[in-house]
Amino acid sequence: MKSRRMRALALALAAAALAGCSAAGPAPAAAPKAAGSEVLACEDWLVRQSARSAALLEELAGGYTPQAPLVVPDPYGAAPLTALVLFDTEKPCTVEIAIPGDTESASFRHAFGQEGTRHQIPVYGLYPGRVNPVQLTLAYQDGSVETVTVPIATDPLPDYLVPYEATVTQHESADGELLYMAMATDTVYPFAVDANGDVRWYASDNAFSGGIFRRLENGRYLGFSSPLYAPAFLRPGVVELDRMGRVYREYLHDLIHHDAIELPGGNLLALTVKSDSQLTTGGMTVGLDRIVELDRATGAEVRGWDLNELCGYTAGDVAEGRYLHCNALWYSEADDAILVSAASACCVIKLDAATGEVVWALADPRRGYPEPIQSKILTPAGEGFEWQALQHAVMLAENGDVLMLDNGTGRLGENGEPVPDLENYSRLLRLRVNEEQGTVEQIYQYGKERGNELFAAYLGDVDELGPGHYLLTAGGRILNEDGTASGTVLDAYMGIKATEAKIVEIRDGQVVFEVHVGGGGRFANIYRAEWASVYAPGEGEYDLQAAGKRSGTLLPSARVEFRLPENPLKLENFSAQPTDQGYQLSVPVQAELGQGDTLLLELRRGDTALYYSAAGATGAQALVRAAGLEAGEYERALAPARTDGRVYYAPLGCRWNCGG
Repeated sequence: MKSRRMRALALALAAAALAGCSAAGPAPAAAPKAAGSEVLACEDWLVRQSARSAALLEELAGGYTPQAPLVVPDPYGAAPLTALVLFDTEKPCTVEIAIPGDTESASFRHAFGQEGTRHQIPVYGLYPGRVNPVQLTLAYQDGSVETVTVPIATDPLPDYLVPYEATVTQHESADGELLYMAMATDTVYPFAVDANGDVRWYASDNAFSGGIFRRLENGRYLGFSSPLYAPAFLRPGVVELDRMGRVYREYLHDLIHHDAIELPGGNLLALTVKSDSQLTTGGMTVGLDRIVELDRATGAEVRGWDLNELCGYTAGDVAEGRYLHCNALWYSEADDAILVSAASACCVIKLDAATGEVVWALADPRRGYPEPIQSKILTPAGEGFEWQALQHAVMLAENGDVLMLDNGTGRLGENGEPVPDLENYSRLLRLRVNEEQGTVEQIYQYGKERGNELFAAYLGDVDELGPGHYLLTAGGRILNEDGTASGTVLDAYMGIKATEAKIVEIRDGQVVFEVHVGGGGRFANIYRAEWASVYAPGEGEYDLQAAGKRSGTLLPSARVEFRLPENPLKLENFSAQPTDQGYQLSVPVQAELGQGDTLLLELRRGDTALYYSAAGATGAQALVRAAGLEAGEYERALAPARTDGRVYYAPLGCRWNCGG
């Protein structure tokens, strides 16, 4: 059988069907030994970052002054245009920072507020490839003021940053903002530009894992845990982190995807997938949507909503490809309700959080929905109304109107047939719902007039920046050879066609800022984009003593029943990049596999061998949870099984200290 190359970093973690244990029989075959079998270093980011913070505090004790401070560029190795400036003063003082920009709108100032003698000053918004003259103003209790300039040098932008082009007309940035762009994948890192379109922040580490990048009430950000599962958007949790990439909290909960938000009381609301009792792709499907509320202190699930059950979707519907595939959440505190975007169903649903009842639905009734939705579809009112399709980023405006990105993929024309790609469009859509009358009215749209030029078949975002002032992110434009946009999303997922994104800021119907991300055949798309102040309102000085914490629980990994035969064949032409993440072992693999072959990861301890699936449709990645495993060191190996019955073997050359 002709073999095919499997991609290295998985977009998918494939099927490992069954529960059960290790090798069948009393003892497995003796395994070939790996030369130089050393213990794999633990890469748990909480442990690593805690050690880094402790080292900086120890160094600070050596005595640094405002005139000769300890300057630490990119302290956590995740955001090269950030820095820490550390020093002590003899008398208590407050500190104000100024980062000069090329123009006034690209300059940043912030007063930290708290008074003391030990100062840990976070620096954000540096320019790349230059020496930045950062100014610190110290105000003492006696009224005296001291100003020092701290030069901070940065490297030029790296080649891995996706190309972009910004067009600025009249963007106004009153409080020193950056436009943050969160990419949809781990392999394309996010970045941010200022009011002039210049890069002033970017990530170099998957701490800023693909997807959400929401600012929390405490000024930090909410992001996804890493790594990916299959499908590509499933995650083992969410993290609370700052713009240096330092993680303060990680909330573990299996199969979180697409969106998570902060509730008024501080808890988190997240989209997840209903799964079996073990981590196995046999229980993973985009059709089994759930919403969970997670306790902010413990990470425990407070309550959950099974969306298939509430919306009337059966297992048969899901098996036949009729499912919700939710991609966005919003919470309405006024009536304790949840807005959820069901992209594949081209439907926006409002749920009563207390009862789970569908309050209303925004959906084209011609598509046909289960009864809990069909009977709650609102009736269009007014002129010019068009239903949305494959929408993203549903939210409520300040006055309660519904905002969303109407991607348009699968849009039905007046004849009930899908609109051709070249005639299709994506648009920012604002709707007004009258619950008493059961009607919906289209208040505003932008994008239809630009046609295919702004058509993004998938991904994207919208924001209300003020009255008549919006930000539209056409996040996933799939490019044909002639530069037009395709509506075939699978071409992007399979890497067949290049992708790009366009971000457009509109004020009173006029474009005032536009960013085009992509080009040169690169895979570039944006899941979320937002203008945000460089320093959060009321943000204080940095705290190196703050400890990172992890809470919540994950499913144990499902094991595969397998017995290694005597004298297996040697596996050639493969590579593996194992990472000990503390709570799990992640092993992305590249190997020559034939159609239908399987790839197993072996963990061996003494006479016990445990096997886990590492096969994927477009790549290979094994995830082995520490939960349920006896603590200790395990030898690791790969054991591909061919469809012709032959079994290969490859020791990986190092051991995993589970629970160590």
